[in-house]
Order: sequence, then C-alpha cells, then structure tokens
Amino acid sequence: MSDETFERPAITGIGRRLVFMVFFMVVLGAVRFVFWAIVAFQFLSHLFTGGVNPNAVTSGARLAEYIYRIMEGAQGSRAKRASATTPAKP
Repeated sequence: MSDETFERPAITGIGRRLVFMVFFMVVLGAVRFVFWAIVAFQFLSHLFTGGVNPNAVTSGARLAEYIYRIMEGAQGSRAKRASATTPAKP
C-alpha cells in the first residue's frame, strides 16, 4: 500500500469567480420570479378590487431596488477594474 496523501485542490481565481457567478445567477433568477409574481398579483388585485395594494407596491419597489443593486454591483466591479487598469492622463 502506498502512503500517498491526496490534498483537495483549493478553489482559487477563476473557479471562485465562477462559483459566485453561478450563485448570483440563481439568486437573480429567483428574485426575478418573485418580482413577476408580485407584478401579476398587483395586476389581479387592481383588476378585481379596483385599487392598488400598498403592501404589494412597497414589496415590488424594494425588490426592484434589490435587482438594481445586484446589477449595479456586477457592472460596478467591471468598471472599477477597467478604471484601475487604465493609466491616468497627466
């Protein structure tokens, strides 16, 4: 028998980025589904009652802000990296 020990390789660099990308895509997909469910609920609520549901409006606005922040963060990190690699003009 051999006494070789096997170490599990650590997730580094691109592997870690891939894990986070997949995680946030799953979260974003779930949030988008909930957002459209709230939109459908608001539509049906307005259709049947003739008025808006203030709780649904507040929830929809908060969820839209959450989606915006996720997308802003994804694009913001790219913009920060691009500006960091671009040399400043004298």
